[in-house]
Amino acid sequence: MLPDDEPAPDVTTTETPDPGDLRDLANHLDASRPAHLPTERRPLAAFVRDGDTLVGGVAGYTQYGWLSVDDLWVADDRRGTGLGTRLLAAAEAEARRRGCHSVRLDTYSFQARPFYEAQGYVLFGELDHYPDEHSKYFLAKRLDPGLGPLPTTR
Repeated sequence: MLPDDEPAPDVTTTETPDPGDLRDLANHLDASRPAHLPTERRPLAAFVRDGDTLVGGVAGYTQYGWLSVDDLWVADDRRGTGLGTRLLAAAEAEARRRGCHSVRLDTYSFQARPFYEAQGYVLFGELDHYPDEHSKYFLAKRLDPGLGPLPTTR
């Protein structure tokens, strides 16, 4: 708390944050985490190339027993060939090897929600008008069925 006679410091916003400030912020958040929670966040990625050309990939990280998928992409001429399914399955298999019990990801109404649902993912949240007339969907999947089903919005 500030003394009553001391003005509150200014809040500043920026598009170009100092990397040191971002590290400090992350370190302060890490310090507030309960001691029993692991801090390790491990990158996970899988790629498919045709010669030197990238034709598909998936990237994310594992932490807290979850795989978080940040990006999944398949070249237009490779869609519908099962490549996306293989990439996602490879990421899920590696997550299982790492001891993960679940996966989370997000997608947009103009992207791949039906694809993910066909892979067993369930919708648990939605932001409408993100952006404009579109929606952002949040989906998850259990890798360990012993934990029971995930809550859904349905």
